[in-house]
Amino acid sequence: MTTIRENLRTIIFGIEDSFVSTTGVIVGLIAAGTSKETVLAAGLITIVVEATSMGAGEFISNDDNPTRGKAALRKGWLMLISYLLAGLWVMLPLFFGIRNNLIIITFTFLSLFGLGLWRGYILKGNKLKFALQTVAISGVACGFGIAVGLLFK
Repeated sequence: MTTIRENLRTIIFGIEDSFVSTTGVIVGLIAAGTSKETVLAAGLITIVVEATSMGAGEFISNDDNPTRGKAALRKGWLMLISYLLAGLWVMLPLFFGIRNNLIIITFTFLSLFGLGLWRGYILKGNKLKFALQTVAISGVACGFGIAVGLLFK
């Protein structure tokens, strides 16, 4: 449990950012009327590029002290893996042929709710408060993806 607590910020950041970014891209493209193949490709490209970038950024931002080299590397890998797995998770509906934005967004919001509950459990806080806060804040960002996609329809 100590290791999770020490790296909670990195893990939560990776998962939440991937949920929101990936969902924003795919629902925006669906709203724009983009083909199924393009939505899948763009979603996977987003996940791979962003996971790598976020992992590198986490490493670089934590590698400011030579005594923290291993910890910085661990945080970089945690960010990359968290982002990658979370992005693939929110793309599950697409892998099953679902292109309905309401279903995809609902799936993402339920996932964000679960993330907030987990965060509340780890931090021994009000789980419902953490869950609702995570959904509310992240939900606004998801909405921007749809708004921009609709501009191109």
